[in-house]
Amino acid sequence: MSFDNLLKTPCYIVDAQKATELYKNFNDLIRQNGREDIVAYSVKANYNPSILCALNQLKSYFEVCSEYEYRMLIDIGVPEDKIFISNCAAFCHDYARAGSVVILDSIEQMEQWCCKKPDQQFGIRLNLNDVTTDDRFTNKTSRFGIDISSNKFRFLINKREIRNNLVGLQCSLSGNSRDPSVYSDIVNRLKMIENELELDNLRYIDIGGGYKTGYKYWTFSDYIKTIYIENNLYNYKPKIVFEPGNSLVKDAGYYCTKVIAKKELYGEDIVIVDGSTMHLPKGYLKSCEYDIVQDNYTNITSKIQKVCGATCKESDIFFRLQDTARLSIGDIIVFKQIGAYSMYDIGTRILGPMKIYEGSIDNYVGTKKYKNIVSGL
Repeated sequence: MSFDNLLKTPCYIVDAQKATELYKNFNDLIRQNGREDIVAYSVKANYNPSILCALNQLKSYFEVCSEYEYRMLIDIGVPEDKIFISNCAAFCHDYARAGSVVILDSIEQMEQWCCKKPDQQFGIRLNLNDVTTDDRFTNKTSRFGIDISSNKFRFLINKREIRNNLVGLQCSLSGNSRDPSVYSDIVNRLKMIENELELDNLRYIDIGGGYKTGYKYWTFSDYIKTIYIENNLYNYKPKIVFEPGNSLVKDAGYYCTKVIAKKELYGEDIVIVDGSTMHLPKGYLKSCEYDIVQDNYTNITSKIQKVCGATCKESDIFFRLQDTARLSIGDIIVFKQIGAYSMYDIGTRILGPMKIYEGSIDNYVGTKKYKNIVSGL
């Protein structure tokens, strides 16, 4: 069957099963280590309904940072008590339902919460910039969270309505380092703060997301074992909340673009596709995987092929191929690992909105892949 009958390119394909497999793996590792901790998918990474519905069927928790995300989850039937609301502003008072855990980010929000929601549970995000002092870090400081050394915080934390409803402590330093030992340090510090402040009602220790997984980096098992062993969590009562986003959905997305024109220029084959590099996340092409799929494989090779986008932007170049099979009009290039921070974040003003297909990539392009390349421009 011709590609034209299956895909209108350029387009994205979302395979929710890829995300659910990784979620199950993460969740199973937690259970295998004797814990009942929480995997709360960070919705901002990709809010495609097929992914959200598939994770909801597995009774996943979710982390959101906007009313839009929250409403999406409620609309597909996610229970309120499965949602953590992070980094909220004052308007969250209007939509956060009882059962959802709202993570407050400032002393001012704590004061407002006491006035407007005196009987509803909440968490607080703490600023632990003092943790980021060694060579694991890039010398960045976080703008999020509360300075717990301030006198105002020390006063508020002793108020009855605060102590009775404070159920979670949260800290995230993923913008600074992704090393598993950093997450372990966060857990250790939050446990120390819990003991120091005598927070007897605490139910959650939320360490945020930003896990860097892959064959060059770490695995979910590396994070779990490092955090659990270094902190002796096997009998620790509060649940650890993990907020994976990119690490769950990056493999669940593909970008497909089709060869629509060719010409020869000074010994190079200029290959034009119907998409654009502007459809890909910034920096993605520095190290990416892609398949080239042909309806009719050819043994004819080209010395140099420059694959370019369909815009008049001179730098709209995907990559150069050297001494490989010659591309033909109608061939499809499938870029992998486009599942996070891409299809809903990239503007479509030049080439228009793109179709988002759902399901396995093989349902659309089959198995006629002739080349699997790690690109280097």
